[in-house]
Amino acid sequence: MLTGSDNPREETLAHRGAGAPCRADVWEVFDELLEREADPSTVLQSVARVLGRGAGFRAPDGAGLTVDADGAVRRGTGPLPRGARRIPGGLQVWLDGLPCPEEDLLLRRLGITVKVALRQSARGSLPAAEVVFDANRRPDERLTAARQLGLSAAELLTVIGIRGPAEGVQELVRRIGKTASVLCTYDDGKALFLAAAGVADTLQSLAVPTGVRAAFSRGVNVPDLPAAHTEALLGLRYALPATHDSAPYPTSEAVLVETAALGGYALLPAYLTREQIDTVEDVHVLDALRKAHGPEMLRILEAVAATDSVRQAARSVYLHHNSVAYRVERAEQALGFTITEPYGRTRLFIALCLRRVRDSAEQDTSGT
Repeated sequence: MLTGSDNPREETLAHRGAGAPCRADVWEVFDELLEREADPSTVLQSVARVLGRGAGFRAPDGAGLTVDADGAVRRGTGPLPRGARRIPGGLQVWLDGLPCPEEDLLLRRLGITVKVALRQSARGSLPAAEVVFDANRRPDERLTAARQLGLSAAELLTVIGIRGPAEGVQELVRRIGKTASVLCTYDDGKALFLAAAGVADTLQSLAVPTGVRAAFSRGVNVPDLPAAHTEALLGLRYALPATHDSAPYPTSEAVLVETAALGGYALLPAYLTREQIDTVEDVHVLDALRKAHGPEMLRILEAVAATDSVRQAARSVYLHHNSVAYRVERAEQALGFTITEPYGRTRLFIALCLRRVRDSAEQDTSGT
């Protein structure tokens, strides 16, 4: 479940029913957030999870954050909800859903906790979730940020990078949160990244919303989160948008990329520029094939490169053998080499990888 803390006291209270009294230890969560000097996004995530309700704030300068009941963070606030509470100094906070009997006190405590967190941020400190992923910060600074987030230094974490339409990304975060503990989220402008515990064994069976792609790192401890973030970012350069909302996904679909399996292929997005890739003629031929025959041609070629025969490729893309054989023949005529033999299959796979890396460079620039 999505949270800014691994504290067992922050278990979801959604089962209490809307409008029910708050459990007594809810108030201790605010004390713990103040004690560990949590940043504003962590405050909202923790409170949203413990109450099973969305939360948000708007600062006097108009900046703000909102968090849904599952902990997904969004910058900006939109129109203020009717139940927003104004705190002395101009800060406004709110909670979604039906109010509980202690709502007034609850909003006051939320406002005070957010206000303290904002003052700490104003002293020049970056959000804790940003610090733990920043390789330029000292190890002790990352460990301090981890403590603010409630992360254990010894806990094994997986970093998951997600990119796609906003609604699909948020839905995938919710799905991950149902089977694992999502301990912090970080949007670096290129993708949304999660640090999660207990997720490695469930990712391959995870259904990914249509249009969304993801990559995940090996398991690491807190000091290695920056390296895992880099791994996940490189893995996203190979990931392709999901075409169906059901798992599992064949390797050729590349919807969920395991970065540990990339090996030397991780060097391509790390060191090659778009201009360098554009010097490879095979990549331009693939562009022409897609233009002439549609995206299904590349989907078939991905399957051919990932399997041992045309018949296996046809089964993996749910097409008749003859339909795939026809497209393979057209591709071989354009490429000028046989793609069903070991050397040609490898050459085709490299060209497909280069094309993915080139196109994903544009997505990194646009942040989509």
